[in-house]
Amino acid sequence: MYLKQNLFMNTKLNLFFSLLFLVINSYSNAQPITCGAPDFTTTCDAACVMCGDIDGTMLTTLENMGGSLPQGFCTAFSHTSSWIGFIAGSTDLVIRVTVGACTGVATEMGIYEGCNCSDYQLVSNCNTMMNAGALYDFTASGLDIGKYYWFVFDGNGESACDVTFNVMSGSTGASGPPQVGPMMGERLVCLDDLEDYSIPEVSAACGYTWDLEGGGTIVSPTNSNMISIQWTTPGVWELCVEPEVICATATQECILIEVEDELQPTELEDEY
Repeated sequence: MYLKQNLFMNTKLNLFFSLLFLVINSYSNAQPITCGAPDFTTTCDAACVMCGDIDGTMLTTLENMGGSLPQGFCTAFSHTSSWIGFIAGSTDLVIRVTVGACTGVATEMGIYEGCNCSDYQLVSNCNTMMNAGALYDFTASGLDIGKYYWFVFDGNGESACDVTFNVMSGSTGASGPPQVGPMMGERLVCLDDLEDYSIPEVSAACGYTWDLEGGGTIVSPTNSNMISIQWTTPGVWELCVEPEVICATATQECILIEVEDELQPTELEDEY
């Protein structure tokens, strides 16, 4: 009896932790929100993305609030982080940051790529001593048009600073829905076939959402521009994909796939 109760409790615990993992994983892969009134936050998960042209935007970095920074951030010491996102309108950018009044010594900044607040990559120069009353240029290259990037600040000595962004070269802001499709893959398949389906990569996308009406099972990761399907049920089934973009509405690309049952042998009539 004790063994059965223990097994039951272990099963319940395993189910609980499995569900907890799924919830945490879903949250960590969530798209960021768009900004209403732009403002900094101390973490990427809570940060918003400015959809329009950021030229002339004035904000104040945060003070004495801790937070988090990308691994390997410009400085060796973390004080108070400030995050906000923007949309790249060109592959190359020069953004000038004017530092106004500061409550402390100075501030520090770099521009980062980080889809869904993970896998951060520094895409600009970094400055670890941006003093009040001075101008600083940040050059970023190799950007994906329509994708969001992060301004990440750290208050030097926990100071808050007024900062103004000016676009000196290139452009920022969403320019409309991205081009999606066409979808590639077999549209007439046999039962038990394993087939690949894909669309061309969308540069602005941080992932993809695939939706299969039925008839088979997606047997590969579903967050890329390519999936594999094991077809299990005869019929005509719809397969759709939508790129995960922000500050624009991406259209779904859909196709119909016919799954044929196993071919039946044909009886031949005797010839006389």
